[in-house]
Amino acid sequence: MNDKAYTERNRPWISPLLLGLTIFTLFAMPIFPEDWHHSLYAIFFSLIFLCAAYLVRGQRPLMFPISLVIVLVTDISPFIADGSFSAVTRFLQFVFFVLLVVELIKQIAASPEVSGMVIMDAVTAYLLLGLASGMTVILSNTAIKDAYSDPLVLKNGDVFSPDIQDAMYYAFTAYTTTGFGDITARHPVTKSLSILIAICGQLYATIILALLVGKFASRKPESTKKT
Repeated sequence: MNDKAYTERNRPWISPLLLGLTIFTLFAMPIFPEDWHHSLYAIFFSLIFLCAAYLVRGQRPLMFPISLVIVLVTDISPFIADGSFSAVTRFLQFVFFVLLVVELIKQIAASPEVSGMVIMDAVTAYLLLGLASGMTVILSNTAIKDAYSDPLVLKNGDVFSPDIQDAMYYAFTAYTTTGFGDITARHPVTKSLSILIAICGQLYATIILALLVGKFASRKPESTKKT
């Protein structure tokens, strides 16, 4: 990716749209009835996949067709009452989120200077990595019995249908190292996973801050540019 990637985008609205979709998915979803959550998450995850894949299409042309496949799997997942299919869907979502975050970090690193678009992409990548962490919580809760404390399991006790909002809540409290303690990891594997999520959150923040501060510090003053 060259230094003009941010200035040459022919769809400058895609970054704010992606950030808006991600924020809505994380923070506005709880206002809707619980029965709607799985379907709404499927819809908004699909929109996030398509927007993000479109955003990085110049560097990874295959990301967009791959996103279409994942969108199809995501959209039919709520209608298939099968634990294995749901687990495969969550795994594909996790992998895709991670790939998107990596591509966004590459774009940020290759940008010539710190702009509003760069900061927007940095925030989006941070939130997407948190969503990917939520996918790992759901997967581990599906695969391991008594992986987490009771609030993470739906009231009907079906371990193959974890409440996605609770999973995201726990993932982000670990990701941001807040750790309220109302939901806790019980199994050794999920305890290790929680540590890994916390480390990833801190590493991302450190790396992105270092990149942004370094670019800002190396920026030439306007007077120098004119001469």
